[in-house]
Amino acid sequence: MVPVPPHVSEGATQVSEGIRRSGRYEHADLAMRAWREGRNVMGALREREGAAGNTPEMIELACELQAGSNVRTHDDNRAAVDRVAAEYAEVLAPYLPSGTRVIDAGAGELTMLGAVASRLPAGHRSWLACDLSWSRLHVGRAFLASRPEYAAAAGAGCFVAEMGRLPLADSAVDVALTFHALQPNRGREAELVAELTRVAARWVVLFEPSWEHADAEARRRMDTHGYVRGLAGAIAAAGGELVDEIPIRAPLDPLNPTVARVVRPRPPGRGAVAMPEKAMWRCPVSGGELLRVDHPEGSWLWSPAPLLLYPVVGGIPLLTGSSALFAARGDA
Repeated sequence: MVPVPPHVSEGATQVSEGIRRSGRYEHADLAMRAWREGRNVMGALREREGAAGNTPEMIELACELQAGSNVRTHDDNRAAVDRVAAEYAEVLAPYLPSGTRVIDAGAGELTMLGAVASRLPAGHRSWLACDLSWSRLHVGRAFLASRPEYAAAAGAGCFVAEMGRLPLADSAVDVALTFHALQPNRGREAELVAELTRVAARWVVLFEPSWEHADAEARRRMDTHGYVRGLAGAIAAAGGELVDEIPIRAPLDPLNPTVARVVRPRPPGRGAVAMPEKAMWRCPVSGGELLRVDHPEGSWLWSPAPLLLYPVVGGIPLLTGSSALFAARGDA
């Protein structure tokens, strides 16, 4: 059994019933019960659905309930995190010169982003960070603000998004990164890699588990949890060029060997640099224009073609289709 955190109370389960009846978060009650009982949340949801892999909703529910765990892991294992971050930064340094715009997709609580950014060669980089979990990003912004040693990433622009439908234009960033964010998405490898290569003008670098580099015990564990495999094939299917595969010498978990895969996006017409910042945002539903509206009573983002408004909560835009509101006067 695990202690019940304040945000996973019996009262929360009762409130979730109304949300479930509305058609969203259908299995929130089961997820919270599994978390209170110390069970694997995504495993419980897969069992309920008879699913072989994890859906975005399963991942979102699990990450929301576990918000704060990344920071605890960082602080409890600081020496190991520092060691891994230094190795990641060594791999990334040639691909992230000063002036680069970078997205950390599936950034969680920004712990690895902060640790890696602080170890890169001196220079200014424009950081973006997205995750399915608003709570994790909210915790992560406070984490970075409280750690002066991670000041290089403290101004990261955070937003909620699903990795398969990023609210960004083609070639919106120079480099797209993942730090074990693809991990729980077995079965969606080609889809997610294709989306990352779409938004990156220069490079995609994936620090992800490698089933192919794992021993029998680690493979069994990866299979049980629905971790990705076959990323080299997914990269080829997405039209990317696998430039390098670099095994990480000291992964955080020996049963989860990490390989850095460096990918050059190569669809026809690919630009050499990221597009201007003002033009990089896109509606995740229609792919059309996405405008920021600053109003005396608050701010939001609005897509005029489908008339969809995306709220901003605590300074973090919610840029998923399920968060959108139909709003005829979103520009007002």
